[in-house]
Amino acid sequence: MTITRVRAIAIARTAAVSHKDEPVIAAEMGRFADVSIGPGPDSTAPIAPDRPVWRVDLGTVCGPLCGSGDTVIVDAVDGRVLESSSWIS
Repeated sequence: MTITRVRAIAIARTAAVSHKDEPVIAAEMGRFADVSIGPGPDSTAPIAPDRPVWRVDLGTVCGPLCGSGDTVIVDAVDGRVLESSSWIS
């Protein structure tokens, strides 16, 4: 059983560095290998490439090259935060 989209967004909001209260740009479930943003400083154990995860993007986008946000990868099975990163475009 996997966590819901709503639950994944709530978890991502607690892990987001600077955009906790910003709108959800996207929240999509997929395979870890397809949505990983790269290992962060808190990475401990390797994650199986086929592990189901949620990729949640929080932030604002006001044009093709104007936006900022946080991307959080949440384990879809147990709700652990696997990766988190802030971005600016």
